Amino acid sequence: MVTGPKRVWEKGVGGRTMAFQTPLTIAEVLKDISSNRYVLPAIQRKFEWKPEQITNLFDSLMREYPIGTFLFWHVEAERVEDFKFYKFMDDYHQRNKRRNEPWQPFGEANGVTAVLDGQQRLTALNIGLRGSYARKRKWGRWDNPSAFPKRTLHLNLNAPASTVTDVESKYDFRFLTEDQVNASESDDRFHWFRVAEVRDWSDLFLDASAYLDDHSLEKNAHARLCLSRLWNLVHKDAVISYYRESEQDIEKVLNIFIRVNSGGTVLRYSDLLLSMATAAFATLDAREEIDDCVDELNEVMKGFAFTQDLVLKSCLVLTGVPSIGFKVRNFTTSNMSAIESAWPRIREALRTAALILSRRMGYDAHTLTAGSVIIPIAHYVYRRGLEEHDINKSRFNDDAAAIRDWTRRALLKRGTFGAGLDTTLQKARDVINQECIAGFSTAAMDAAFASIGRPLRFVEEELDDLLDSRGGSAFSVLALLFPDFGLTAEFHIDHVFPQRDFTIPKMRKLDLEPAEQQAILDRRDRVANLQFLTKTDNLEKAAKSPTAWLAGLSNTDRAARVGDADLGNVPDSMVGFIEWYEARRERMKTRLTELLGVALGSGMAGAEPE
Repeated sequence: MVTGPKRVWEKGVGGRTMAFQTPLTIAEVLKDISSNRYVLPAIQRKFEWKPEQITNLFDSLMREYPIGTFLFWHVEAERVEDFKFYKFMDDYHQRNKRRNEPWQPFGEANGVTAVLDGQQRLTALNIGLRGSYARKRKWGRWDNPSAFPKRTLHLNLNAPASTVTDVESKYDFRFLTEDQVNASESDDRFHWFRVAEVRDWSDLFLDASAYLDDHSLEKNAHARLCLSRLWNLVHKDAVISYYRESEQDIEKVLNIFIRVNSGGTVLRYSDLLLSMATAAFATLDAREEIDDCVDELNEVMKGFAFTQDLVLKSCLVLTGVPSIGFKVRNFTTSNMSAIESAWPRIREALRTAALILSRRMGYDAHTLTAGSVIIPIAHYVYRRGLEEHDINKSRFNDDAAAIRDWTRRALLKRGTFGAGLDTTLQKARDVINQECIAGFSTAAMDAAFASIGRPLRFVEEELDDLLDSRGGSAFSVLALLFPDFGLTAEFHIDHVFPQRDFTIPKMRKLDLEPAEQQAILDRRDRVANLQFLTKTDNLEKAAKSPTAWLAGLSNTDRAARVGDADLGNVPDSMVGFIEWYEARRERMKTRLTELLGVALGSGMAGAEPE
């Protein structure tokens, strides 16, 4: 912890104190970094700056440009061991040392200072004045240790940068190897001063004069200017302006971190929690494993659009963490240890669940309207110990049918996976643990969801909404209406009347009134103008009108297509489209009424609250 600076300004926000402190010198901060009184919380990302970013920072400081305010978090002694912290980077190596070393508490009586905003800048200063930077040479091989030479920061005392390399910089800072420094000794344009030396100088006049004399630079005005400015920058100028946050509630601290680090890019709370999980994992890299899992899930069959958040939430659900909210209190060492231990099974369960959704139900990224539905399915798979080969066997058929029925109704019922998602998932987990021991029970799941105000029952008004739906919801409606269609094979969702016929110019040629034209356009993508076709059939149908397509089939095939898809009497042109559409829609509504057990005449007043 940094001691000494007095509080000069503070502001109370909701019981929290944010204080602006007396600025510090670089030397003071680096001393505390070297003593591990400054640490990095697990929520910080790894060091990412390139050498030119570090040299630009030093050039800006030498020119007295502002480099922004820092945000430090004082962690009290009794809270230090509650969190995971890391040491600052001294010697960066692009291959061997890209991650910060864990920091272990040793009874810090005054607590520690964690850097919430400014890690990259402070690490850059620390590397420049205390460490080194090893980056792969161009064309070097990653497996060759000599391709990563150690470089330290140097300042050219013989000439400013504007006359050497970079018109944007005034001072010529570079990361150089020892061989590069030695090779330039005979070149009058350069005299490379190792920047770290100035850190140990206690007196500008004595130490700088001695260096200039020893290297025959006493008459070099630029050299004298550089050393004077550098010494003052490190030891005298208080350039580290910072706020000091004293709040000990980690949830509030994380919200502060999100605000100050977003910078135009959305920084998600779950990203920070995943960083904490990564810190707590003993042998695996949680972020890498979860990112790989997301990629694997999204490559299943036609592809999905699952997220990092969903996989992280699944970890909490499947391992039985009592509270599954994205809160720090749920990311304890014991919980993270349980997740790491179970991770191979969690990943396999999620992949198997994705295969059930795709192979057994036909869903993909465009038709799966709520990705969270995979979590209860994955939990059932996890509890039953099912694997990919199990779901392809006939003995899984009953389970597949029950899961399919529940999934489609859960996706079609508005709000099932909306607000209050954690409550929904916890309830689903409880009923799977207790009542789905021998098989997936839709009755038990329905009763459980009804008990939390999310009944999977529908009223007549909802049927109208379902039949008027488009996109993913339309797929689920069609899947309910035509359960005998083989969604396990490659299939397409086809427009019975092709999309190319739904244009104003074509309808004008048919002498349709403007109001009728608009009514036809409005119905183009709705359920009653859609049907399932195999890939082969759809390619053959192409953009033909339904009558032209059916005319090209044999009598037997034509009757089968009309009957299987409930097409009824298809008109020859768009003139009779609306009458045909409404008749097919009414037949669909009758079947949905039976399938979903809806009492006709029921209204929204009879529905239970969501």
